[in-house]
Amino acid sequence: MCIVPALYLLCQVSPTPTEKKTSAADEYEEESTSFCSWTLAVVILSAVCLGLYVGAETAFGSFILIYAHFEHGMPEKNGQYLTSIFWGFITLGRLLAIPLANCMSNQKMLILELTISLGATISLLIMRDNPLILWICTAFFGLGMSAIFPTIMALSDNYVVLTGRYAAAMVFGGALGEMLIPLVIGFTTRKNSPTSFPIGIMTIMILLSIAVGAFMLSGTKAGDEYEESDEEEDQVSRKQKGVVEL
Repeated sequence: MCIVPALYLLCQVSPTPTEKKTSAADEYEEESTSFCSWTLAVVILSAVCLGLYVGAETAFGSFILIYAHFEHGMPEKNGQYLTSIFWGFITLGRLLAIPLANCMSNQKMLILELTISLGATISLLIMRDNPLILWICTAFFGLGMSAIFPTIMALSDNYVVLTGRYAAAMVFGGALGEMLIPLVIGFTTRKNSPTSFPIGIMTIMILLSIAVGAFMLSGTKAGDEYEESDEEEDQVSRKQKGVVEL
């Protein structure tokens, strides 16, 4: 698109030897490379975030019963109730996220969810000797983890054009985290060291918070690149119309 007007202008005006010659193709290729790099960063970081989230959610739901039994001697029946509270509050949180999405931005909602989840894991580790805190933190952790996945997907769609290939990469990241993180948590959660469970979950949530911060920063950069690209396309189209009229 930019080559034809450039050739036309070169034919009309003969540049002097002292003029600096620039290649429109090289500039376009350099801008496209920078643009694609930010887009790729958004896709990779979103896949990392989804992997950490799905892994933490699956590991917590799978091993909270074992941790409660090792740490507090909780019977299996009560442990099943505890697991049901976790998944029940995830369902409740997803229902509450529907009206909240109308009055909060995706960024604020994601920060709120991470704050609740991380606060619950820290409280679970600090006050792990209190059985009542275990029930409360389990409920709040499920509430905070409820809508992180769809919020990250919505933010990704706001930052970049979410194609089928990008969405598949994000889902693959989530599936990889679902496979690896519960495996690691399961190996480390032992009868003689049950505190490794809340430590592992808290570590994953800290990593998730860092990854989300990098994801938002990359998304802002990618959004700026999209806006600049649109403005440059508008300017090029106006110049082309001016050249045609001449």
